[in-house]
Amino acid sequence: MLTFVEHLPSQQWSVGLFIAAYVVCVPNSEQSIFSTGKRASSKMLELIKGFVAKVASDRITKSNAEVLVLRHKNGEKSLVNSYPAASKTLRGSGGDVLWLEEAAFMPPSLFFEVVLPLLEVEKTR
Repeated sequence: MLTFVEHLPSQQWSVGLFIAAYVVCVPNSEQSIFSTGKRASSKMLELIKGFVAKVASDRITKSNAEVLVLRHKNGEKSLVNSYPAASKTLRGSGGDVLWLEEAAFMPPSLFFEVVLPLLEVEKTR
C-alpha cells in the first residue's frame, strides 16, 4: 500500500495514530515512512512511539531515530522505519506499507528510484 500524507499537524497526528495502531495490531508487518528531511522523520517516529507506548510499552524491543520494533505476544515482530528522503541512501529499504510524508516536496528521484521499484515487490501493498 502506498499512502501520501500532507504535513498539517492534525493530519500528521492522525496518520501517526494509524501507523501506531497498525504496528500494534498486525504481527510480522513492516511500514516505511519517507519524510522530507531528518527532523520530520524523527518527529513522526517519536509521535508513533508515544502512541505505542500508551498501550504496549512493554513490547517495544528497539527504538531509535530510524526504527521502532515491537514484539507481539506470539513472538513475531513488527517494524516501523522512518527515513529522510534521499534516494542514494534508501535503495534496499521496503515494507508492507509505504508512507510518503509531504510527497509533493520530495525529489522525483526518490519516487522513481526507490518507491516505484518497491511497488513491484510482492510484499508491498
